[in-house]
Amino acid sequence: MIQPIMALLRKVANMEVEEGTYKLSLLLNVLLKLLLGLKEEKLREVGKEVDAELVVSCLRNSPSPDTRQTALKILASTALAKPDFILHNRFD
Repeated sequence: MIQPIMALLRKVANMEVEEGTYKLSLLLNVLLKLLLGLKEEKLREVGKEVDAELVVSCLRNSPSPDTRQTALKILASTALAKPDFILHNRFD
């Protein structure tokens, strides 16, 4: 289920800001709900499928504070699966 969402997220991330803002917010919220519904063991597995670089790109390029907050929550959720990525990257 994560892979199709990531594919759609890639497409939306490449859209113009005005055109893709709502879609980006919607996809990130769906992804977050999926991740929050998983138990810790399953989250470790599924979290590896999340493209953290793409989520960071969405975080940096989104004009909406709510969307940025959702992206940060997704990164926090995937920290179990990708702790090195979170520790070695700075989010401005």
